[in-house]
Amino acid sequence: MVCVVAVADDVALHLENHLVEGPPLRGHAALADGVEHLARRLADGRPLREVARLRSFSRAAASLGYSQSAVTMQVQQLERELGARLFDRTPQGAELTERGEAFSFHARELVGAARRAIEAVRDPAGERGQMTGTLRIGSVESLSTAVLPDLLVRFHDEHPLVELVLRTAGESRLAQAARRGELDLFLTTERKVSERGFERRLVRREEVAFVASPALARGLGTLSPALLGDVPLVLTEGGESYRLELERACAERDVRLRPVVETGNTETLVRLAERGLGVG
Repeated sequence: MVCVVAVADDVALHLENHLVEGPPLRGHAALADGVEHLARRLADGRPLREVARLRSFSRAAASLGYSQSAVTMQVQQLERELGARLFDRTPQGAELTERGEAFSFHARELVGAARRAIEAVRDPAGERGQMTGTLRIGSVESLSTAVLPDLLVRFHDEHPLVELVLRTAGESRLAQAARRGELDLFLTTERKVSERGFERRLVRREEVAFVASPALARGLGTLSPALLGDVPLVLTEGGESYRLELERACAERDVRLRPVVETGNTETLVRLAERGLGVG
């Protein structure tokens, strides 16, 4: 198994680029005010972000406390200013067009950059050369429990003023969140990031082993890949990274897996294996 970190092409690869480091600018209050004005101006794009998030003009209006006509008018005004259609109205809801996705992503990046610029000027922590800001990390379930805790503790010890936000989901959902600008990076066990538009970095390699209760292990004896189709299994859900790798390896040997339980929660799988329900 490999541990891979992926970031969108449009997002800088180094964590420092997502945070604020070094001494603040001095004597540039006008610049700070100008940047803050820019941040406020871009924040006016909240209707666009809410429609994109909820895929509905009516639900976006309710979330913002606006009338639906006001949200529709603001989005239409933005579309006129940009000279591009940002949403397709479909039976499934409001879907961002390709141009809409590009605009939404870069607008969020600009808002974040403007806020970080303000922090660099006004945050006294910058005077001490300490890193500040928020780092948003996505991870598949298994890595969030087995790999990330040690990394996050070490990072926090080195940069105590950085707020860490962790989100777990499948790779596809993580990629979508990163593309929308909701994550700075995400970790997966896939050898290759199947989603387009991302750069990947190999973090480390991990050994993968099957586990079972002592009683079940004694009863099964030595377990070879060819025998996996004949033993009870507790596995991650179909489509998850571990499961895909296992199914590929078994398919090469014409072995069909028959799981007793499937779940996306790694801790649940460990507990079930400990109680002898199956091999996990």
